[in-house]
Amino acid sequence: MTGPLLLTLHPHRRRGRRLLSFLIAMALAPVACTSDQPTEPISSSQGPVAASTGTHPRPLLNGERMVSLLAGSGRTANSRASLSLGVASTVSGASPSVLILADADVATTTALADTLTGAGFQVTVRPAPEYTWDGSNPALDGFDVVIHLNGASYDGVLADAGQQALSAFVQNGGGYIGAQWNSMEYMPAMADLVLHTRAELADGTEQNCALCQVSYNAVAGQESHPVLAGLGGGFTFTADAHDAATQVMFGSTVLMQLPSGAPGVLVREFGNGKVVNFSFAPNYPLDNEGFLHDPVTLNDSHIKRLYINAARWVAGTATGAGEPQTITFGPLSDKVYGNPAFTISAVASSNLPVSFTATGDCGVLGTLVTITAAGACTITAHQAGNDAYAPAEDVSQSFAITKALPTITWTPAPLASGTPLGPSQLNAKAYGLGGTLLVGTSLYNPSTGTSFTAGTYSLWVQFTPSDPNYAVAEKTVSITVSGAMNFAGFFAPIRNLPYVNTTLAGSSIPVKFSLGAYRGLGVLQAGSPTSTPVACNTSAPVNVVRPGIASTSGLQSLGYGYTYVWKTNPSWAGTCRKFVLTLSDGSAHEALFRFTAPAPAPATTTSTARRIIGG
Repeated sequence: MTGPLLLTLHPHRRRGRRLLSFLIAMALAPVACTSDQPTEPISSSQGPVAASTGTHPRPLLNGERMVSLLAGSGRTANSRASLSLGVASTVSGASPSVLILADADVATTTALADTLTGAGFQVTVRPAPEYTWDGSNPALDGFDVVIHLNGASYDGVLADAGQQALSAFVQNGGGYIGAQWNSMEYMPAMADLVLHTRAELADGTEQNCALCQVSYNAVAGQESHPVLAGLGGGFTFTADAHDAATQVMFGSTVLMQLPSGAPGVLVREFGNGKVVNFSFAPNYPLDNEGFLHDPVTLNDSHIKRLYINAARWVAGTATGAGEPQTITFGPLSDKVYGNPAFTISAVASSNLPVSFTATGDCGVLGTLVTITAAGACTITAHQAGNDAYAPAEDVSQSFAITKALPTITWTPAPLASGTPLGPSQLNAKAYGLGGTLLVGTSLYNPSTGTSFTAGTYSLWVQFTPSDPNYAVAEKTVSITVSGAMNFAGFFAPIRNLPYVNTTLAGSSIPVKFSLGAYRGLGVLQAGSPTSTPVACNTSAPVNVVRPGIASTSGLQSLGYGYTYVWKTNPSWAGTCRKFVLTLSDGSAHEALFRFTAPAPAPATTTSTARRIIGG
């Protein structure tokens, strides 16, 4: 049977327990042999590589499998000239020396090494996977600090010889900095270096999660501990993985905790040496859905400072000495949502490099700041110091991000006099960045339903966007209202030219017409309609209009339709007349009429009556 000794775990059978009882249970449990050869690396394009439910870590991949997976995904980092990436047996020099037991040779491992190198440490990176280190490749002679990364290779158990070497190293005055997932592995020989257990049943998402936001807050009374130098009262960061489990009561002290009260940063003095443990698991490469992602924890400026402080404390160099330094970081001008990314700069009096973090509606990568929303942004400059310089006091600069102004386009459709304003005229549209059509509410003045006489008028709109990143905008346009009306001719009971409409003189005639829209009752020119006598055309076609009786004459409307009740004169009997309807747009519309007299009473009726009377 070859390979590291692994314990087979089942997510649905996990139970939370203290580390000591956990180790005892694991010692009595059956173990799995890893003689089977690993399969080919899984590409990130093949989808999830771990279950989408259950707690972290998810033991689907052993350490070799995880390292192979990362290599196959192109996430490995190139060697850096400033680092010793090979095996070294001794380290010489005046500065404290650090050995990083790498779990994966990814960019963030290199970033951590660069951070420590920039702080004045001599750094050696022992290439991944960490569980193949046995205490002799390299030996710990000459090293002051060991940083144990165990996120990507969480289920490859460190060899007993390596565990014993680390425990003896700390007892003899060395420093050890560990993180999750040490507590899940069977490592009894270095149990004194593991300061918290593993929360096998998650107690809230902040306790056990992957690629998640975690907040650390200083424990009251511990703010001045050297490990927390320059970190203030707390900070928030993105954890590649995280498990804030119960503190192991080995005389350890909790320096920082989560909002739930669970331990985040723990320290302990063991023998002549010192131990620091973190609840995050850097370089864990899977998110909560089991998809690969690039590790980010070791790039966070707060985490970098935490490692620098921890390395100084366990190495015995965190004495508070060192030249003071200050940061010069000038004010930043206000911005508008949609402004392009811009660069910032700050200078430390020590000439050491300055890093930046961002809070609010913005982000910062290196020295490049991007605007993410309207609101406000605070950029903070940090300098962690080194052996020669104490950490500088952070300097923050804030600026406002005003809302972007929408662009309004508005072209009302033509409008005829008397026609009410509608969607064809009140059709303003608002656009945002990149020509995106914005959603919101529009307030118009004049409002829908308003009608005009002929002339030129101003229309105004106020647009209130739903997107909070955009401001309220206004626009005014002009519209010319024409006097033309859409007269469609006379309707029944009368007929249009060339017909002659025959009706009884003295009757009331309903003259019906339409203008295509409701334009109010002011559609007739003053004095309209009129009628004038004309010669009768006996050859024209005839339309008989039944006589009507109306109590009043004048104009009435029903929707788009209009009716003018024309009261004729009984004296027009035996004549013809031309009816002229003149609209307010100046257009005149004609119809011809012939008027007849009432029929006389039948003569037979009169003779019969006389005969009866004369009897």
